[in-house]
Formats: sequence, structure tokens, C-alpha cells
Amino acid sequence: MARQRINLWISAILVAGGLANGAIYGSSPVEELTKVLPDNLLFVAATSGGDSLKADFEKAMLGQIWNDPSVQAFCQQVCKELMAKLQEAHGADEEAIKVIRTLLECVVLSRPMAIGVVQAPSGKEIPLSLFVIIDASDRKSDLEAVVGKIEAILGQDHLADLQVGPSKMRGLKDNKEIPLYWGWQGNRLVFAANDPDGAAIRYLGQPRPAPADYLKKVPGHGDALMVYCAYGRLMDMVGDIVAKHAGEGEAKCFKAIMSELGIAGMGALTVRAGFSGPDMVVDSYLHMPQPRKGLLAAFRPIDTDMLRMVPQDVMSAGACNYDLSTIFDVCMNAIKACSPDDLYPEVQKGLESVETQIQVKIRDGLIKGLAGPMVHYVIPAGRLQDAQMGGFVLIARLTDAGLFEKNMVALGQFISSKAKGMFQTGSQTDDAGRTYYVWAIPPLALAQLMPTWSVVDGHAIIAFNTALCRLAVEQITSKDRPSVLDNVGYKKVAVSLPKGLLSLRYVDSQTQFNTTVTQLQQAWPMLVMAATQSGLRLPVVLPALGKYAAQMQPGLEYSYADAEGFYSHYQGTCIE
Repeated sequence: MARQRINLWISAILVAGGLANGAIYGSSPVEELTKVLPDNLLFVAATSGGDSLKADFEKAMLGQIWNDPSVQAFCQQVCKELMAKLQEAHGADEEAIKVIRTLLECVVLSRPMAIGVVQAPSGKEIPLSLFVIIDASDRKSDLEAVVGKIEAILGQDHLADLQVGPSKMRGLKDNKEIPLYWGWQGNRLVFAANDPDGAAIRYLGQPRPAPADYLKKVPGHGDALMVYCAYGRLMDMVGDIVAKHAGEGEAKCFKAIMSELGIAGMGALTVRAGFSGPDMVVDSYLHMPQPRKGLLAAFRPIDTDMLRMVPQDVMSAGACNYDLSTIFDVCMNAIKACSPDDLYPEVQKGLESVETQIQVKIRDGLIKGLAGPMVHYVIPAGRLQDAQMGGFVLIARLTDAGLFEKNMVALGQFISSKAKGMFQTGSQTDDAGRTYYVWAIPPLALAQLMPTWSVVDGHAIIAFNTALCRLAVEQITSKDRPSVLDNVGYKKVAVSLPKGLLSLRYVDSQTQFNTTVTQLQQAWPMLVMAATQSGLRLPVVLPALGKYAAQMQPGLEYSYADAEGFYSHYQGTCIE
């Protein structure tokens, strides 16, 4: 399923690498690279390289910002200061730094590359092999020079020629526990560890006729990044390791937990990220055939009409539907399957003790009261007079509003009784007789963070502060109040949504970018001051990037499932 942290990670990789170098025509270099990857892959991350991605990257919002002269000057100054500090503090060898930098420029910024883990043949003491394959092409001479410098730094007396399969490679003389080799196969440079049989170079001389099958379920857009993980085989390997080193009892426990959690039937995950005009596109597929059990069976379809509870002008909004009772039961069943006579009774007894103390039923009170469907949104700073900092709101549908409210009140009273004044509870009632429960932590209250919750029309509303909670109540109870479904930006991107949606998230990229830049500008002087005290001379001001905000289109992320597995799709600037 789509995860925002995956988008942030991919964004960071692309910006840091500065994929600054040809448009994609036909199959991507990553697709071609999968033809030569070794068998028994457990994990691989690959990129088409900057030479191939330059034209598409420069059209994208990420590329426009990265290539801005002020951003380039800012990054160069920061890098220069960091390198100088590194040499001063750790005596880093200047020549070694130059070699590493040249290697990064030749590889990360330019050529198709794959980094992966392979399952080693059975019987091996270490069951994993590592590899890096770089398609150097017309940059081979540059990379040969870099490799030569690395070997010179290591010292020729410590190197030896190795016979790996039918090929001659280079390696370290005294490195027998985890053997390492590197060398060329045509225009491809290979580094491999714990691969004495040469699995990493098996297909380099005679590639497979077609790209890997795991790419077929996921559309590509030039493959700025592709990630593949064979979860099923990885879990089997972990089980074998547990059995070997901890015993059959522990292995049985591990397998029971995986079965109850529903992970035992999980297949492979494939993620592909690329560019489409000004946007980044990220698609993923997790192979998980029906019938499903455990945690993944707790994901239920959403109704986009839920978003009518979200105000029109929000910075971001989302919807999901998790059966929390099922998730709780699955976790308890996993504990019971592993240790029915020891740990499970102990956990049960502990939960009963906690419930007695706080006078709150966890499973049959708080959790049971939640129906599953939820919406959440963020109000940007400056939008509300009574909540200048903005904040987060969560709205959850309830099966038993009275039961939920009773348990929440009891929970607040218990925490307050133990907090010695650092947690205080209170309530307000509006003209319609609705009650707003306020949970205040004095230091946070100074920053307008005063969690407030209420129960209205069969929904629990939890907000950062009372003003936001009241806004949410007005949105729910009003029949004709505009919602995010009426937002022009949302309607523009939320077209042709698939059936059976499991989650949905909308982002107003312009508002979020401007808000983030403002917050960074406010915090930057303090960071500069702290850096100066450490001997780093950072730029006094951040680059001016406001001109890019007006060009940004909204972002949309969603996930859905079919009989074969789970899918996710994201399209947006990826700035968020």
C-alpha cells in the first residue's frame, strides 16, 4: 500500500542525486538492466541514471527547483563547508574524497545502476550475497579511471586476480570470510560480496530475452527508481535462520506469528517511480492473493463521499477504513499461537489489570466503538483566526457513540489523576448542547496545541485544538457547506478513480510548499547560529523559491486491491 514515507525517501534520493542528465524512449534502462540481474533476488533497488532521465527530470517540479541557480549555489556552499569540516575533524584524505566524489558523479548522477541482495545457495554459512551492477556504456573510461584510483588507494600488494566462474575479477588477498570481487563484463562494472560462484555475473554476457516479470504489474515512467523485495522468500529465509540458531521451538513460534499476522502468504513488492511532465509518479504492487487473513484482511473499502466531512480549503485530506477490532484480535491471536501457556495469559492479565486501573475497556470499549471508516485533514496556518497555527483533525465513524464517549472520558480522568497537574481535562458546551472535551498539557497549550474531542452525529472528532474541533462539527452538521469534494484542485486530480479504494489522500501542494518554506525560513537563522558555533559557515538565507509554488498542481495518492494483490498510485510534485 502507498506510504508517504516511500514518496519522501524517493524524493530525497532524486534531489540529493540531482538526476541531471535524456528523455525516455521505449523501454527504460532499468527494464534492460533486469535482464542481467542474478537469480534468487531477495531485494534490488535500481535507477535508470541521469543520462537517461535528464530531459524528464528538468521538466519536473523537482528538477526545476534543483536546477535553480540559487539552489545550486546554496548546495555547493553547504557541501564545501561540510567537506572542509570533515577533513579538519577526521583527517579525511583529500584524494580519497575526490575519488569518491568522481565515482558518485559518474554513477549516481549518470548511469543505470542496480544494488541488490541475493539468496545464496543452500549450505552457505552466510545465506546472502550482495551485488552492485553499473551499466557504464560511453562512460566506461571514466569509471575505469576511478576504479584504478580506488585500487591504488587500497594498494596493489593487497589485491589479487580471482577466478569467478568463467571470468577473471579483482579482489582482496586476505578476505576469505566474506569474499569481495569487482571487475568488468563488457561495459558493465560489477561489485559483489559473498558470491564465490559468480551469480552476479551469470547473465552479463548473455542477457535474458525479456525484462523481469515483476515489472509487468506496475507501470513505469522512465524508472527514476525501481525497488523489488521478495517478502515471501525473505520471511522463509528468516525462519530458517531462526531454526538454525535458536532452535525448532523458536522457529515454530516465528512461523505461527507470521501465519496469524497474514504475512506468511505475502508475495513480492514492486515499486516504480518516474516523471510525467511536472509531476512525479509512484506506483506499487504487493502480490497477496485471496483469501487474505491477518492484518491485511483488516483493510476495508472506503466511500469517497466520506470526504464531505472535510472543509473545502484544506492543505491535505485523506480517508481510510481499518477494522481496528480485527487488528487487535490478530495481534492477540499471534501472541497466543506463539506462547499459549506463558506469554498469552500474561498479556491478558496485564490488559485486565490496566483496564481495572483506568476504568476503560480497551477492546470492548474504545476499539469496539470505532466502526472503521475515518477521514483526516490538515488546516494550514493562518486560515483560522482562533487557530493561527492550523492543525490536524481526525473524524472516525462510531458503532456505539455512548460507549466510546464513556470510555474516553474515563481515560482522560485517569491520566489527569496521575499527571500531577501536567495533564488537565475540561469541557465546554455550545448552544446546540454539544460537548467539547479539552485535554490540556500546559507547555503545549502555549503553542495552541490543546487536543479537543467531541462526539457528534455518530462520529468521534479529535482535533489539535478547540477551534478546529468546532470547525469540524460545523462541517458535519451543515447540510450545504462546501467540502473538499467541491474543491477545484481535488476535482482536477480525482478523476477515473478505481473501484474498491482502500485509501485516498489529497494534497494542496501550493499551500503545503508555501507553508513549509515559511516554517524553514523562520527556523533557519537559529540553525545558522548553531552551525556557526560549531565552525560551519552556512548561507545566511535560504534560496527564494516562491515563484515555483504557483506552478504546482495538487497531488493525489490512493490504494486499492483485486484478487491478486494490493496496488497504490501517487502523482504530484512530490515536494510534500
